[in-house]
Amino acid sequence: MQSLKEIVEEVLSEVKHTIRREEIQMTNEKNNGKLCTDDLKVLKATATETGTVYAPVYKSVTVNELTLTQLLTTEPTDEDYQTVVELLTDLFQKRYQDYKFLIAKSPDEVNDRPHLLQVQSNFEEDPYLHKLIFAKCMNANLDMQELSKRFADYAAKGHVVDLGEDAVIIIDDGTGLAATGVSPINSGLEDSAITYIFGFIKKSNWAEWHEKTFPKTEDAE
Repeated sequence: MQSLKEIVEEVLSEVKHTIRREEIQMTNEKNNGKLCTDDLKVLKATATETGTVYAPVYKSVTVNELTLTQLLTTEPTDEDYQTVVELLTDLFQKRYQDYKFLIAKSPDEVNDRPHLLQVQSNFEEDPYLHKLIFAKCMNANLDMQELSKRFADYAAKGHVVDLGEDAVIIIDDGTGLAATGVSPINSGLEDSAITYIFGFIKKSNWAEWHEKTFPKTEDAE
């Protein structure tokens, strides 16, 4: 039997969803079937047997008017990096949700190496989004190492792929190479690709793994 608190929460949740559906419908009618969400994408309404589905569709990329000087001297902001990190997350999730990934499980995640998950998105699979990501990187002159690091931090917080109850993303595995990150985005050509890699282990093994991977020295003690 449901408690009074649970009943109230369900009612409030349904009210919120009803209000949101009405807001979407009203705004959508004003935009001819497309609801603007930000400066990058819109939600396109599609009728299905179970109702109306709103799916994100990215707007066209503006024509490139960058000077060579801008390609060298533009100073990126935190907002520039976060915008691309979120776009990269969208791209990753599209491929991952379609089971387009490679996994190399470790025989011993504590004493050998973390498990590895790799996803590659080819330009032809999502040309609009690939072009948008490349344009955003070039317009802001993003540093690729910094972008990869920020993406890894975002993934470690569970924003890119659901970590579940007993998994943790590894950013530094002690090898000097990034265990988690994204490949440099330096091409907008049609045969280009963006590759993601994730190192991860069980959360329950993290303390033991960290102790073996980064042993304390006598000086540190």
